[in-house]
Amino acid sequence: MKRVLWNWLKAATPLSLRAQLDELVLRRAYEPTRDENPSPFSKPIVVFSADFELAWAWRYSEGGLPLALRKAEIERAQTPRLLKLLDEHQVPITWATVGLLADRERGQGSSAGPRPLLPAYQSRYWKFPGGDPFRALLEHVDLSGPEWYAPDLIEQILSAKVGHEIGSHSFSHHASSEEHCPHDFFEWELRTSAAALESFGVKPTSYVFPGNLPGHHALLEKHGYTCVRHFPDRPDVELAVPRRILPKLWGLNQSVCLEAYGYDVAYVGRKSRELVRKSLSHNRVASLWFHPSLDEADFEQSFRPMIELCGDLRDRGQIEILTMKQLAIRMDEVS
Repeated sequence: MKRVLWNWLKAATPLSLRAQLDELVLRRAYEPTRDENPSPFSKPIVVFSADFELAWAWRYSEGGLPLALRKAEIERAQTPRLLKLLDEHQVPITWATVGLLADRERGQGSSAGPRPLLPAYQSRYWKFPGGDPFRALLEHVDLSGPEWYAPDLIEQILSAKVGHEIGSHSFSHHASSEEHCPHDFFEWELRTSAAALESFGVKPTSYVFPGNLPGHHALLEKHGYTCVRHFPDRPDVELAVPRRILPKLWGLNQSVCLEAYGYDVAYVGRKSRELVRKSLSHNRVASLWFHPSLDEADFEQSFRPMIELCGDLRDRGQIEILTMKQLAIRMDEVS
């Protein structure tokens, strides 16, 4: 009945006033869902993470190579803008980086050597025919272009005024779950990604699962990772205290994506900001994530206002903004 009344009220409201109606409902009626664990924090913590991947994430999606190349073009244009905005508000984030972006030899170095083969699989995001993932691509596209590699952008991230973290988003953006990724392939991914990032003086300790398909936690802990971002066990939970997955590995709850993906972008932006405002009463972690290939509407109506809000709340002493690596250190301290 409440939903019927709400739909009737919204339909009866002039378009020019619907944004104000949404804002009123969010402020009065919206209450973020929370876990039941006691919080060890004295104030809320906000963690931003970016799935930094250029064309690699989209190559086996329904949109195929045209979508992959378009996403990479947008990401190359947006990344300097994102860095500038984050510098202006002194907001550090975790750049979960596909290791191939750090390959200075553009596929002719470590990734060109012998690789374990992958079985064919289909997830909700990709359809992979099996075999050598690089050879399959080479039959269709020149992998030496700027859509596939980004040492220049990694240098920009590392030279930013604010101290960002470079984490890992796998080496080649294949699924990391046991169901889709054999043990030997995932270990090869971890070793090869670490070698590529080492040339930048980076040793990644935070991991974001491609496609949000988790797995191989023991291998991640073995290779020195201390924090992973994942969907929560209860998908409805928006604010949570990180949970210990293994003795040295923390799981960061995934609260909300800052991209609309077909929904009303203005509403998505307002709701995510209200999530952060309401977190002031609960002292838990809000984990906000996005792709640097976000479109202009997402950038202006969701990402920029969120960075401005969090920078202001942090300057007022009401929240902390931490990277995933910093959050894992904090959890070790308070546990």
